[in-house]
Amino acid sequence: MENRYTWDLSDNHTLEVFVEDEAVFTSSGHWLHPLFELEDFIKATKPDVSCLSLHDSVQGRAAASLTVRMGIKKVKSNLLSALALGVYKKAGVSVIYDTLVPRIACRTEELITDSMTEDEIYEMLRQRARGSVNEQY
Repeated sequence: MENRYTWDLSDNHTLEVFVEDEAVFTSSGHWLHPLFELEDFIKATKPDVSCLSLHDSVQGRAAASLTVRMGIKKVKSNLLSALALGVYKKAGVSVIYDTLVPRIACRTEELITDSMTEDEIYEMLRQRARGSVNEQY
């Protein structure tokens, strides 16, 4: 039987998170904002993160880095970059996707380098998220 996190995203959601087949978090936001919202949800509710399954519409290296940092181990992405796939493989995350592309069309994908630490990536993404209201990602 197929797990619900592998189904199509509901309504206008861009991100859904499940415990087994129950949706516990959804977002219709764009760019990395749904993942930062999820981070806040996890901090507030303190779920067993090892039980969470995430379905995101697009995942590049930045999204994968945030997802790994949260401790999520099962991911489905409609569109996944090869850079994100590398992040997931290195972290031992089970990932499935509909379409794999070399890179996604997002400036953030270019800003993360292989020499950056997890903390450096996170701080850079947080700063960009704070200023992204009027920016092109």
